[in-house]
This record gives sequence, structure tokens and C-alpha cells, in this order.
Amino acid sequence: MYLAQGQRLRLTLTAASRRVKSAACLLLGLFALTARAQLAEQEQTGQMAGPDNTPLAYSIRLLPLASFPDIPAPFLRVLSSRGCLIPQTYEAHQPENVIHGSFEKPGSSDVALLCTTGQTTSLLVFFASNPSQPATLVKSKNTDWLAIEGDRMRGFAWGLDPVATAYLPRGLAADHDGISDSFIEHTAKLHYYSRDHWLTVDRNN
Repeated sequence: MYLAQGQRLRLTLTAASRRVKSAACLLLGLFALTARAQLAEQEQTGQMAGPDNTPLAYSIRLLPLASFPDIPAPFLRVLSSRGCLIPQTYEAHQPENVIHGSFEKPGSSDVALLCTTGQTTSLLVFFASNPSQPATLVKSKNTDWLAIEGDRMRGFAWGLDPVATAYLPRGLAADHDGISDSFIEHTAKLHYYSRDHWLTVDRNN
């Protein structure tokens, strides 16, 4: 049976429409899966060599952004677009590694946090004055922050804390908060924003 030109055109358009709808449904499904993943607690596991090259299993607990309702919406949009999860230290008893303070200047409402994407974690700082452009102070592999004690794995050991002005080094001429960036029970650094630059001070001295 032969089809008229108009009928063939309608059939071609219908087939093309079906393909477009199918592709759209696939994309929506992928977005939905990503959204669900960002709403659920996750665990990142693996192995690394211990002191005698004995393989030690590790586990890093990752919390979704929904566990931190105090993150302001402008910051949250950026974090969601990056697919951030918040890593928890082996000491954690409640959600941690999202801290609030005046990190840019006196009275500002800013946030610093650890953002894990894949096998990498970054220390990000959001200023209320420029919420779409967080500063990345540190970025490294997740396995760089695993604590081993003897022949056992303790777990993820990167933690953040706000440091109030009164507790900052006197020589810093500080008038707002700083950020303590610690490898638990090993080393600690202080990050302080001054004159449009970030200063990093070793807190072990």
C-alpha cells in the first residue's frame, strides 16, 4: 500500500516526537535518581595499605544536604548543582563539617563546609556577599584524610570548627572569625580572610 506524501510526513513527525519524549523521560529519570541520591545518607568504602602494607578496609559516612537545614538557600543551590555530600568524621555523633560564622568581616553570615564529590573532598567557604562563588581553600583525595592507629582503621578524620575572634592568634589583628581545619589528633591549620586574601596559619606551634 502506498502512502500519500502528507501521511508519510505525519508518520515521520510522530516517530520523531516519540524519540524526543523517550529521551526526555530518560533524562528526567536520571535527574530523579541523582536527586534521590543527594537526599540519602551514603557510605563510601574501600581499602588502603596499613603500616605493614596490610590492606585495611575503610568507610566514610556521607550525609545529604537535607541533614543541614541551616544552610542558606543561595548556598544550597550551588552545593546541589555540584552534587555535594558532607563527610563525617569517625568521632561524629551529630551532623558536622558545616560551620557558620563571620568569616569575611565582622557581622557577616557565612558558611564553611566540606563537600565530597566522588573520591575528592573540598573545603568550601561561602560569603553572604557573593553566594554563587564559594572559595575553595583545600581540595584533596578522601583517602588523604583517613586515620590509622596501629593495625586498625579509625576512619575519616577531617574536621572543621569555627574560631571566634577571642581565640585567634594575637599577631593576626583579627576582628572576625576564622576556620579551624584539622586532621583529628594529628595537625590543625587556621584559615583567616584578610584584605581580600586567605591566610593559613599552622595551629600546632
